[in-house]
Amino acid sequence: MSEVFTVQPDVCFRDRSEPHSALVAYREYLYRRFSQQMSLLLESKRPRKSYSTKGRLSTRKLYQYPFNETIFQQSYRIPSSDTTIVMLLDASSSMGSHAFDWNGYDLDSIEVANAVASAFAKSVRNCVGDEIKLEVFLKTCSNSYVRGALGIHGAPVELVRIYSNTKKRDCDLDKMLLATTNSPLVREDDGRSGSCTPEYAVLPALFEWVKDNVQTKRICIFNITDGETYANVGTNNYFGNNETKILREKYLRFVDNITLYIGKRVDKYDKEVYGDNVIGNSTKSDNQSWVLPMFNTLIKLFNQATDE
Repeated sequence: MSEVFTVQPDVCFRDRSEPHSALVAYREYLYRRFSQQMSLLLESKRPRKSYSTKGRLSTRKLYQYPFNETIFQQSYRIPSSDTTIVMLLDASSSMGSHAFDWNGYDLDSIEVANAVASAFAKSVRNCVGDEIKLEVFLKTCSNSYVRGALGIHGAPVELVRIYSNTKKRDCDLDKMLLATTNSPLVREDDGRSGSCTPEYAVLPALFEWVKDNVQTKRICIFNITDGETYANVGTNNYFGNNETKILREKYLRFVDNITLYIGKRVDKYDKEVYGDNVIGNSTKSDNQSWVLPMFNTLIKLFNQATDE
């Protein structure tokens, strides 16, 4: 089983008091799009007005009181969801690379991942509160550990919980934008080789945590990465094709899971790793063509989670 390195979440954030204003603006742009679609979905699920002998008084029906006591409008509450959405953010060294420009600001891949997670979390919080359970983790591991490990056996991974809307651990949404690739595990490794993306190697540790902390019947995993993974089946194949398939079959067979590539086109090797559950650029030159499929996918997860 993979070892989980327990670290204080604060060491995984940039050493500044607040995120850059352009990054906040990008998060707000995503948030507006998310919240608009979520509100429309919720409105479509809302039943037609019904009246009872108790509830909120309807002034329009007050005149009926002498002969009809059902003048109180029943309040509608979003049904409690039995779904937990887990967002996994790649915090490997390569995520510190340039993704694209936003209003003249150079966004790194990790900043884009943070903005997506923060915007989605803000939308869920404002639309349904904690009726949908949401957990956000950073994930990484040291290159030297991966090279020294025999596939999935004993490969140490770093899984850091940076956001949760359960158990009063709801952190500041702006602070999420400051999450960084400055991994404590890499620093302990004397800076010899940087950090890599564990991908499926992180699943044993994640589901060990899920077993102890998640009570919902359904779990959905939304994975965000730049695609530079050592769990691939191409030339950088430290985990191996067979072990990748074993992990995917064991942990994700009955779990909804989607991977979002930032700044990368999906190729045949990626399909072998993730199957059809991967979103990437439609062309090499268009580095934001993943945005619309990403919105559609997360809104679809939200829709499923709010179904009664």
